[in-house]
Amino acid sequence: MNRILKHYTTKAYFYKNLDKLKRHMMTFVLYYNHQIKLKSLKYQLPFDIITLELERQNSNFNHNPNHMLWGLKMLLFLSFYQQQFGFLNSSFSFS
Repeated sequence: MNRILKHYTTKAYFYKNLDKLKRHMMTFVLYYNHQIKLKSLKYQLPFDIITLELERQNSNFNHNPNHMLWGLKMLLFLSFYQQQFGFLNSSFSFS
């Protein structure tokens, strides 16, 4: 995963600041976990494996993974409200 992450983010793009790097990394990890079918998982999505395991053994999870899902729409929503109202702390800077 580290090699793939470096190849598609830090080696492919130049970031002016750390916030832009964090934003692009989060976007790539969301894409990787929800869109790319992995050969090592028999061509299934990583998030699908997690949901199947949740259905099989619910006792392994403290929280439902679907309730903690950060999608791209949520990142855009947070970015909009941060720009409008400035209520988020600096670790969630998306601009």
